Amino acid sequence: MFKLDSNHPARKEASRLKERGRATDVALVVVMPALWAGLGVFSTILWSDYYWLVLLCWLLAIVLHGLFWFRSYPSDSSVFSLTVENFDLRADHAELKALLENAKKWVFHSIAALTLRQMTVAACRGKVTVSSDLIEFVGDALSPLYLNGGEVLGFEASERWSIGVYLYFPDKDQLQQIWREKSRNHPSGEVGRSWGRGQGHVGKAFVDGKPIITGDAAHPDVIQLCGAPAMLHQNYDVEIYRSFASIPIGPFDEEGALPYGVLVATSDRQDRFDADSGLLLMHFADSIGVVIALGEFSAVEASDVER
Repeated sequence: MFKLDSNHPARKEASRLKERGRATDVALVVVMPALWAGLGVFSTILWSDYYWLVLLCWLLAIVLHGLFWFRSYPSDSSVFSLTVENFDLRADHAELKALLENAKKWVFHSIAALTLRQMTVAACRGKVTVSSDLIEFVGDALSPLYLNGGEVLGFEASERWSIGVYLYFPDKDQLQQIWREKSRNHPSGEVGRSWGRGQGHVGKAFVDGKPIITGDAAHPDVIQLCGAPAMLHQNYDVEIYRSFASIPIGPFDEEGALPYGVLVATSDRQDRFDADSGLLLMHFADSIGVVIALGEFSAVEASDVER
């Protein structure tokens, strides 16, 4: 939505029609009642000598009143003027709505970041050392993403989304999902597929150590770069995982070291994830990484993860 410039022909025409409408209203509300009152007073005085003049004045008054009434009746011109005004009103509402949406999004992001920081500090003080505690922390830490996904990430009621955390298990040489939340209408199982290094966008983000965020997973370039191998491909992949964000988890200050895992968010809506949502997800991934790094895990085995 946008406003019409004051010099726009439609704006000028609407202003002219509005001024003419005001003049008509004044004539009907002020001028004509005064005229009727004057005719009522002087008609009896002038009737005996100038009856023809009285009749002419009444006739002119009736004609004028009819013309003003006709001009005040809704017409194409008045509809045009109202349309221009409504156009500007909707533009104002659109700008205000966008401003409020951005403000609400910023508030939710700020609250989520503050809560996440407090939870991370508490978890680090408690020295998370077993996998079950880590999984519990992940579920609690990511709760704003799936409990308030509409406000935080823009998820809609009918949207098929999923949020999951994969950890790398050296004994299996695989990325296995330790935690997951998804929409009720999501067709996948409770636990996501396991990925090898470099397989799919999960394995690709893990190997490169860099976030992969795309708004259209069906694009040929995206498929070629990080598409799932044939043996792991599902029939619903193209439809369900239309956009995604894969964010590596750690490591910190370890040159050449592999990440601990990958935080993944997916949606069946195109362009759901962008730079802003990716930055937010990076905060969550960093917090999980900090808890893992400071949790004194000697060696996390795939068999330790409770499914």
